[in-house]
Formats: sequence, C-alpha cells, structure tokens
Amino acid sequence: MFRSPFLLIRRQSTQRQLAHKLSILEKLVHKDITSFAGSNGSKVPPATAFEILKLCKLFQDSVHETKKTNVLEDELIVKSNALMQKVFLAEKVDYSQALLTDFLKLKPHVASIKFALTCYYMKNTNKVLKVETAMIPLRNLLYDAKFQEALDVIELTTGFPRYYEFKSVKWRRMMIKFFAGIGGTIGAMDLSFRFLLPGFFQSNVVYGLYGAVGTFLANAGFMAMMAFSTKGQENGALRFEKGTLPATWYKKVDQMKMCAMVLECDAEINGREGFASRPVVERIHKMGFVVNEPEQEIMLRQYWVSSGEGFVWCEPDLDPADIEWWQHLEKIGVKKIWDKDYEQLDQHQDQEQELNQNTPIKR
Repeated sequence: MFRSPFLLIRRQSTQRQLAHKLSILEKLVHKDITSFAGSNGSKVPPATAFEILKLCKLFQDSVHETKKTNVLEDELIVKSNALMQKVFLAEKVDYSQALLTDFLKLKPHVASIKFALTCYYMKNTNKVLKVETAMIPLRNLLYDAKFQEALDVIELTTGFPRYYEFKSVKWRRMMIKFFAGIGGTIGAMDLSFRFLLPGFFQSNVVYGLYGAVGTFLANAGFMAMMAFSTKGQENGALRFEKGTLPATWYKKVDQMKMCAMVLECDAEINGREGFASRPVVERIHKMGFVVNEPEQEIMLRQYWVSSGEGFVWCEPDLDPADIEWWQHLEKIGVKKIWDKDYEQLDQHQDQEQELNQNTPIKR
C-alpha cells in the first residue's frame, strides 16, 4: 500500500509535539505537586491540582484525536495516566470527594475514570463515594453507549465491597435504634404505671399489654423497614433473586438502580423486542439481579390473549431527549440495532424510485 511521505512526516511531527507536551506536563507535576514546599506543612491548593488534572485530560484528548486505534495501549496515554496517579496519590494533595467530582465533570476517558476511583480508595481508606458522584461518569458513559464500561464504574462505586460495608453499618445502626426504641417505649410505660397506676402495675394484665405493644411496634417497624430498604426498586427493570434478605436489599438497592439504567439504555440501542443484549444481561445477573420481562412484551401477550379488546394502536411519542441522544450516537459512530432496518427500507425506496424512473409511461 502506498503511503504519502507528507502524511508520514505530519504524523511524526504530531508525535513529537505530543511528546513535547507530555514533557511539559511532567515538569509541571514535579514542580507544583511532587516538589511542592508549602509553609507550615500546608497542602497543595485544590485549584492547582485540578488544573494539572485538567491539562492531563486535554492532553489525552489530543492523543485520542490523533490515534484512532489501540489508544489505551499508547505510551503517551500510559504515561499521562501515571502523571494523574502521581497527582491523586501525592502526600501533599488533599484528594477529597470534591476534587474527584470536579475531575469527573471533565468527562475523562474510561481508563482515567478507573484510575481516579481506584486512587480515591487508596488515598481515603475509610471513605466511600456518594451515589451522586458515581452517577456523573455513569451518565456520560451511557450517553456514549459504553455499557460494559458503565458496569465497570458500577462495580467500582455502588458495587464496591467498601460501599457494601458502609450500607451494612447503616443497617445495623438502624436495627439497634429500632429495638432500642421499642425497649425505651416499653420502659417508659413501665415507669408510668409504677408511679401513676400502681394497682394496675401489680396486676398480670400489664405484661400482656407490654407484649401487645411490643408486637405492634415490631410489626409496624418491620413493614416500615421493608418499605425503606426497597426504596429505589420501583424502576421495574430488575428484581432481586428469590430468597434475598432485606439487609441485602438495603445494601444493594443503589447498585440495582444504576444497573437498571444500563439495562434500559442497552435495550434501546442493542436489544430486540425490548430485551437487552446478552452480555449486559449476563453481567448484571452475576451481580445478583434478575431481569424482568419488558413491559411491551407483557402488553403484547395480553393483546393476543384478549384478542385486542381494550387496546388501541397508536404511534409512540418521540421524546426530544431520545432524538438528541440518537443524533449524538450517530455522530460518534455508534450503530443501533434497528439501523439495519432503516438501511434496508432506504435501499428498497431507492430501488422503487429507480424502477419508476426507468419504466416508460404509457399514454
């Protein structure tokens, strides 16, 4: 294959420019981060750390624009990720959740997102990410139809073992408060009866009353905990496996909500008849969730069983947000599974037009 020498020279020139930019970034990280000498042990200003991370992200954008294939294995990307890691893990950098949030809002590339999340856990051994912070990269990845990468982010945020432990601690504290509240209520009743109604307190009826009150509070509290622990399951796309305990519901409900978003978006782009693609379904199933049957399949079955009674066929409403999303996917080159049907329809219409033009008109 013939390759233009001018194209080769331009690529070499671009490569040298990128290497020069990377050397500048390395010097900047060494000067403002590694060799930072603040007075009285002060930390690197968050604005300084953020600006350097922003420059690294812009540098990676330039590399992605120049090289379309095997970008993640490129030496420049690997070195720039190492620079980011130096910033994140530097002793004099306060890697707070606010800094991570600002960085994620820059829409970094997938590898950088994973580096940022992993370094946050390494630097902050006793902290967990908020759901709001985890939703930032998730929404961006779903917008670009990167569903496997979105599941990677879920496993590093709401599906991370430390997040499970955080939710488990909250559940145990809630249980302790609940039973302490029941004990406190019965104790208050006991003291009231002792001083205000001593005759009633000495009767055997009081113990039955304590049992009735305790049972009522336990049942009411249990129903309330069931409702509270399942908050967020109203998405309808997923459900827990049979036999899952309420404590696990509470621990994994945030992860379930995020997985449901991935499932629904994948079904829109890669699914058939409302079902998501097999790789996404299998991976979500490994997380402990069961995929519900799509609503449109249930309605279609009900339509056939009832012979169409009570159903009215109408054109679905197009959400402007969906149209904008499809246009974005077309711009970045993501093919939707139903694009083939439109291509076949366009070819059929072109063939009909060509046939009509070539057919003589009888007078």
